[in-house]
Amino acid sequence: MEREEAIEQIQDACRAMSLQLMRLHPAARALGDAELQATILKAAHAITTEVESIKKRLLRARDRDDSVDL
Repeated sequence: MEREEAIEQIQDACRAMSLQLMRLHPAARALGDAELQATILKAAHAITTEVESIKKRLLRARDRDDSVDL
């Protein structure tokens, strides 16, 4: 697997995770348990933050010029 393919595969996985995380919000609200809802939403937010961190680092890696020419 080439570098660009790896970046694309990781980005696709991040997109899929983000979409699944968005599905947690309405489901958590439907539980009828405020404490459980808060726990789920807090954890989902933490996971979302980490996924976004991966996406940002990948963008930097893709844009970085790996050449040694000056």
